[in-house]
Amino acid sequence: MVKTYIQKCSQTVAKFKNNVPSADWVRSFLKRHSDITHMVCQNIKVVYAGVTPKVVQQYFTNLKESLTTDEKFVPVTHILTTMRQMPLTTPR
Repeated sequence: MVKTYIQKCSQTVAKFKNNVPSADWVRSFLKRHSDITHMVCQNIKVVYAGVTPKVVQQYFTNLKESLTTDEKFVPVTHILTTMRQMPLTTPR
């Protein structure tokens, strides 16, 4: 994860071999940032897995209606995509 972030930033960290931090560095980082937690993958409950094609169709029908009737409605994904496309610095 750290290596990917460093590569996305087009940076190189001399302390890391091939931009990969050592296990000691990761341990120290997690110790300094105790708010970061380790999450374990879990199977979803049967009740949540029971989404039928009819429920999915109804969701998209409702979404389409919301998008066409409410001009102020902007999906969160659109907002995030727009933010991602914005330059990090303002041009001068």
